[in-house]
Amino acid sequence: TDIAMARDVVVDASNNIYVCGGLFNGNWDLLAVKFDKNGSRLWSKTVNCTGDDTDVAAAICVTPSGAVTIAGSSKRTAYNHDIVTAKFDKDGRHLWLKAFNGRKNGDDGLGGLALDAKGNAYVTGWTTVAAVDWDFATMKYGPSGKTLWTKTYHGPTEGDYGRTIALDRSGNAYVVGESRNERGNDDITTLKYDPAGKARWGLRYDGPGLVDDIPSAIVLDAAGNIYIAGTCGGSGTGTDFVLIKY
Repeated sequence: TDIAMARDVVVDASNNIYVCGGLFNGNWDLLAVKFDKNGSRLWSKTVNCTGDDTDVAAAICVTPSGAVTIAGSSKRTAYNHDIVTAKFDKDGRHLWLKAFNGRKNGDDGLGGLALDAKGNAYVTGWTTVAAVDWDFATMKYGPSGKTLWTKTYHGPTEGDYGRTIALDRSGNAYVVGESRNERGNDDITTLKYDPAGKARWGLRYDGPGLVDDIPSAIVLDAAGNIYIAGTCGGSGTGTDFVLIKY
């Protein structure tokens, strides 16, 4: 019997429902499913990535025309994974698959996925740069799957992980993750890239407890203000909720 798991869900303007995750039928494959507004399944598609092993999608987005993009992780070797991104048309036809394997041929992980108004896909996560060191990794793919740019971020010391991403109306990308500081603790770190991939700024938040600060989510308002939620070390209050506005 096949085993399926869901990892993310999104709804389009017609209230169709799109779910991504994994389907196990000997190995795990990327899974995307479309339901109508009444819950009837319209199509279900899987993708077996190049490693022919454990492939699971964890993020999904849909364009106004109904094209679906998913992103996730593909196990390439016993200890190494690639960040994978796949696209389907509105009828579930598989259009393309892209795999990101960092320059050290090590373990790479997905943080988040976003689409702009032109159908470009922005994917963020982390990539291995040394035995115990990771950098933010952010990629932009065109609607046809062409890699438009790839950017990495290395903080003041080892250990940087991109966790989530959001776009503004102009196609600027805001990547949020945790980045290790000189004390050995994680700061909530926000990076802005313009549509061409140029880094515009980077901001770090170090909570009052001077311990690990970890982001969970990012959202932008209509005016372009940035809101980040997460956890931080409080000053004598243990682990606290934190909300940051830029």
